[in-house]
Formats: sequence, C-alpha cells, structure tokens
Amino acid sequence: GGKAALQIAQIRERKGDKEKSKFYYEHAIESKDTKALGEFHIGKILKEEGKVKEAERFFKKCLLSLELELKVTTRAKDDFIGKSNFHGSRKIIESLQNIRQCMGRAYFGIFQCNYDRRTDKDVAKSLDLALISYPHFAEANYEKGLHLLDSGKKEEANDYFIKSVENDWNHWPSHLKLGEESMASGDNQKAEMHFKIVLDLDPKNKMAKKYLK
Repeated sequence: GGKAALQIAQIRERKGDKEKSKFYYEHAIESKDTKALGEFHIGKILKEEGKVKEAERFFKKCLLSLELELKVTTRAKDDFIGKSNFHGSRKIIESLQNIRQCMGRAYFGIFQCNYDRRTDKDVAKSLDLALISYPHFAEANYEKGLHLLDSGKKEEANDYFIKSVENDWNHWPSHLKLGEESMASGDNQKAEMHFKIVLDLDPKNKMAKKYLK
C-alpha cells in the first residue's frame, strides 16, 4: 500500500539512496492517502539534484493534491463538530495542521526553485503563501527577514528572524542575522550572545568567529 511505500522511500532517502527512494515515492503517489506526500518528496529530491523545473512541477502537483485533502478534511471536521464528536474533531484538526504544514513546505519549495528570481512578485508570493500556510516555518521566516532587510525594513526583518529562532532555536543563520543587527544598533552584549549561539550550533562558522575576535 501507499503507507508502506512511503515508509520504505523515507528509509531509502535517509540512507542516501535517492533513486530507490524516488521509485517508492512514485508507488506512494498511486495511493490517495499518500499521493501528496509522495509528490512533495519527489519534488524535494529533484530540487536537491538541481532539476528545478521538474521539482517545481511536483511541488505544484502536491499543492493540488493537498487542496483536495484540505476540502475533504475540513468537511469531516465540520461533521464531527456537528455530532459533538470532540475526540474525532481533535484528530481531524491535527490532520488539518499537517496538511497546512506540508502546503507551506511545498510553496517554499517553489520559492527555492526560483531563488534567483526571489525579488519577482510571483516568486515572493510563494514565500508569503508558505508563511500563511505554515507560520512557524523557521526557514521561511528567515527568508522573509532577508527579503525585508534587502528592502531596508530592518525592524520588520528582525521580527521574522526572531520568529525563526522562536520556532527553531537551532536555525543558526537567523541567530547570525540577529547578532549582526544587534551589533549595528550598538547592543554588543546581545550581539555577542547570538554569535556564541551560532558557534555552539555551527562550531566552524567563520563569520561568528570573526565577529567575536
């Protein structure tokens, strides 16, 4: 079945066997329950291989599958609530959260596939849609912060870097940016704290070492 194929694909992917993992993800796509996840993971592998056009196509397919799942699951949630089945409602709400999280990752995948054109309106929209779907996505918050920083909106950018580390403390690029911004505003103590965090997470980081000299 689809779930078994998905599990085998994920094991193969962790072992670095991308061809075999793609083979099993393709099998997962054949099952309605695992179609979207199969499409997402194939997109991710293709992106890592530098096949960005093919990857984008799979991310878009994944989003179409997830839109359908979202409609079906939302209807089921309304039915459970209508029948006062709160245990069932809770499980459905978890499913909705997982769907939205995957949508956020798929939109972000499209953004990454077009990273060279990230300032273009349509590409930037993919990043915004990623954050609307999955507001706690550290990497997307970081990229939004970079975009705002490039536009000269330092305070707004900082808010996104803060959101990034609040949702994933291990996201050292956000700590690095917070350190740089703290240093620029004269708060050397806060800057030092962030640079030390960067080195704790990424001991070979040359930029953090340079700033702490």
